[in-house]
Formats: sequence, C-alpha cells, structure tokens
Amino acid sequence: MCNSETITVFFSIILLPTLPFIHIILLRLVSPIWIVRSTIISCLAYLLVLLLVTYCFVGLSSGNIIVACSMVGFFTFGYMEALSHVQRGFSMQILIDIQLYEGLKFSQVSNLVGKGHGIDWLVLNRVTIMESLGFVRFDDGKITLRKPGIIMGKLGLFVKQLLKLGKAG
Repeated sequence: MCNSETITVFFSIILLPTLPFIHIILLRLVSPIWIVRSTIISCLAYLLVLLLVTYCFVGLSSGNIIVACSMVGFFTFGYMEALSHVQRGFSMQILIDIQLYEGLKFSQVSNLVGKGHGIDWLVLNRVTIMESLGFVRFDDGKITLRKPGIIMGKLGLFVKQLLKLGKAG
C-alpha cells in the first residue's frame, strides 16, 4: 500500500501537463513580455490543482503539502529551463534556422544569429542587457565589471569549477 506522500508524487506527475497547458493559454491572452509572470501564475495554478486532487483522494497533511510544493517547484524550474533554451538558446536557434532554411552555408547561419543582425550584434545586445541590469559598465568600447557582476562572475566560476564544466558558447 502506498502512503499519501507517494500518491501526491504520482498525482504531480499525472497532472504535469496542467503547467504548460495553462501557460500556453495565458500566453495567448497576454503579451509575450509576461512570459515569466505567466509561468509563475501557471505554476501556482498547477499547485492548486495538485493540492485539490490530493485533498480529494488522500486528504492534506503537512507532508503532502511539502511534497506537492517540492514537486511543483522541481517541474516548474525544469519547464522554465526548457523554455529558456527554446526562447533564448543560441544552439536551439541555430537548429531552427537550419531547419527553416535548409542548405545554408556557415556564413549565412552566422548572419541569421541575433534576429538576422549577426554575431557581433548578439554579443553587443547581451552586454547592453548586462549593463542595464547593473552587472557591467560599458564605456568607450571597454567593458568592466560592477560589484554585482564581480559577485556573479565569481559565483559562476566557482560552480563551473565545482562541476568541472568547460567554457560555454
């Protein structure tokens, strides 16, 4: 016989399609600028549905609530990571461009990167975003780290060394 927490895990897996389903509906109704907000709303809706189903079948205990929140958090972060790769991932966009325009030469693929502006524009765009977030200062073509950028850079380097990851990109 399964305990109620195991049943809650099972329900979280069965109800997982609720997350992208609600998210897709929300994105059809609101501006794409709301992608993060709509993901959070979808996550909360998925959690509420999971808690309701769990309550109806096995009741709610503190253990069930913790399991439900943990499972929803785990699946939501996985979903957000997958969305991020599709929406902003360089490699994914290159694959999509090659699929759309089969038979491209390398230079053509390179020019399609960054909404058709090319690789230099893409790097400049990313640096500009980091500047607006306060991570870097970009003056006269020179990029310097600001305090938050130093912290994030050190943290990123630590994680890469810890996990033995190579250079990205």
